[in-house]
Amino acid sequence: MPLNENLNCPNNGLVGTNKTCTVLQEEQVCKNCDYQIVDPVGKIYTGKTDEAGTFTLPLQVNGTYRVSIIRNGQIIQSVTVDALSSTKPIENPPQVYVSQDWTFLYALPIVLLLILAVYLYWRVTKKRK
Repeated sequence: MPLNENLNCPNNGLVGTNKTCTVLQEEQVCKNCDYQIVDPVGKIYTGKTDEAGTFTLPLQVNGTYRVSIIRNGQIIQSVTVDALSSTKPIENPPQVYVSQDWTFLYALPIVLLLILAVYLYWRVTKKRK
């Protein structure tokens, strides 16, 4: 009679993080069960579950990982886990509107008064000659 094995892994995770997968056999934790991980590049990793029926899935590369339970050299069950890029998408920077600097208007009356004073001084001194 074949054993009923169940592989539970998260659907996805961020690159650079570790995820935990659990293997159950007949609704009990599957201690020392064989598993296989094929990363997005095609590299194969194998191992055995711990006493709690779990193993760590390191998401090192962006892409899809295939995780499988192995018994007698045969794949019993497989799931896929997507490793997503941990960088946030580049957003358009907010538009910055630069307003005109109108502070020179405060100095404008003073400049006009100085020009007027120079003109009047020049005019008064010219009439005296």
